[in-house]
Amino acid sequence: YYRSQGKLGLCVATSPNHPFERVGHAPVVDPGEGLILEDPFVFRMNDHYEMVCKDLTGNITGEFHAAVHLISRDGKNWNLADPVKAWSRSITWDDGSITTQGSIERPFILFEHGKPAWLYAATADGPGAQNGRPGHYYAENTWTMVQPLSVTDQ
Repeated sequence: YYRSQGKLGLCVATSPNHPFERVGHAPVVDPGEGLILEDPFVFRMNDHYEMVCKDLTGNITGEFHAAVHLISRDGKNWNLADPVKAWSRSITWDDGSITTQGSIERPFILFEHGKPAWLYAATADGPGAQNGRPGHYYAENTWTMVQPLSVTDQ
């Protein structure tokens, strides 16, 4: 899966040593005019695929840079999940304090016993993207965040 102009496309190959070819001419996920998605992470759950990716405008999740959750039977035709927001930039820490991260980037999910258990992501403090300008982050500290997942619908 790749991002191009805010939409997500799919390329496949018969093996890592063979050339990748685009699947179709249209994006597999087109969020609509003026909406931008990035950082897709795709995984298989039972009889379907799931994807989480970042909502750069906040117009899908209702929160700037929160994560969108999508579902697909074939990995090519995607629909918004219910709920659509996979996670927020507001994080509750072990001591009970809550902060809103400037960004949560490039998610990776670690599975335990076949179920999503931990979210790994690059994160940063500060205000994040200034005036909604992706790629222009303002932060003092960056690190890899590891967050336990509470998955209720498995």
